[in-house]
Amino acid sequence: MGAGRWRLIRQLLTESTLLWLAGGAAGGVLAIWGVPALVAMAPEGKLPRVEQIRIDVWVLAFTMGISLLTGIAFGLAPALRVTQRQLRESLMKARAVLPGGMRDSVAHWW
Repeated sequence: MGAGRWRLIRQLLTESTLLWLAGGAAGGVLAIWGVPALVAMAPEGKLPRVEQIRIDVWVLAFTMGISLLTGIAFGLAPALRVTQRQLRESLMKARAVLPGGMRDSVAHWW
């Protein structure tokens, strides 16, 4: 209510990016916990160089960077679409279609 277009876009991008970063962080935590468990379950002598399997910090940093870029990329298009000017016009048209009693009860919001 009353926020400018760019403020709404920033808010939507922030939410989208935080969700993607949370997903990337959850994936990193699962990898950190899962790799030792999978190595421990590996059959003895069947997997070569099993002692060298580990999580690389650079791979985790790359994953978080990709999560950040993905959050921005996939959050920008919906944010721009939602904040278009036609949205206000369509809401005004919807208000005109409301029955009389409902129109009067929501009139103070417009």
